[in-house]
Amino acid sequence: MTGAEILSLLGAVGTGVAGSAVYDAIKNTNALLPIKSIRKKAITKTWIGSFTQVQSDSTLTMFNISLSLRAKRKLIIGTGEYSTASETVQLKVTGGFYRDDYLHFRYKNINQAIFQHGSIILNWPNNPIMLRGKFVGIGRNANEILSGDIELNAQ
Repeated sequence: MTGAEILSLLGAVGTGVAGSAVYDAIKNTNALLPIKSIRKKAITKTWIGSFTQVQSDSTLTMFNISLSLRAKRKLIIGTGEYSTASETVQLKVTGGFYRDDYLHFRYKNINQAIFQHGSIILNWPNNPIMLRGKFVGIGRNANEILSGDIELNAQ
């Protein structure tokens, strides 16, 4: 049985949200590019920076953020943290390379009771001491689609 047949079987057997989640996770992991040792070393660190969020009323809000990342086979996993005026928000981050020069991450709030999730795409330059990109997701408090720019520096 081929990998595609196994994925189809899992998609057909699994029902509801759980079946779809398993199918999507396997499919997305198979689409990731392998990570060379030198890249694993370059990405496995803490990245500090900021993101600017555009809200529906066109106001811009800037937040400081830190991402602690590590490479694990084809996956890059980690945690993120940023602070608002009233609290600290913690995120779970997973993703990898779908192309050689771009990282794609999915993020979600660590607290499963809070509906906050989205995607981040970062440019991976030849000298990866700074990552720049965009994000889009569901806002934690506003419960609306938010987007913006993100910039991270290696620590």
